[in-house]
Amino acid sequence: MKRTRSDDAFAAEFGRELSLKYRNREDDVTDEQFAASLGVCRPALMKYLSGSAMPSLSVVVLAFRRYGINVPYLGTPLFGKGRRSTRSAADAAQLILPFSVQSVDADIVETNLDRKSPHGFELRVRLRKLG
Repeated sequence: MKRTRSDDAFAAEFGRELSLKYRNREDDVTDEQFAASLGVCRPALMKYLSGSAMPSLSVVVLAFRRYGINVPYLGTPLFGKGRRSTRSAADAAQLILPFSVQSVDADIVETNLDRKSPHGFELRVRLRKLG
């Protein structure tokens, strides 16, 4: 498959972002170690840094996981809005609803809380009619 202009632009931007992380790496991290953190060899790393090679999907994912690099392709962020959040998807989707039941007689209110999935519950409230 032939590289497009969009591919070239992505590779160049990816190379710039990766170069920033590469230049700011810890002093004791070798070129080989940095390359291995992306699952590639040193010559491939040099091609990515220069923007002359289009990174594979695995390299893009590892660059995001390890260094927070998130270069959009065709204007679309590949990993949400930017750097990884420290909050999990379950935390972000948490819904809190205020709920209260008041009763003079506790015997008329029956509640059941059942687990429906690893992160989902069902609350059932039954009110018995008096008289």
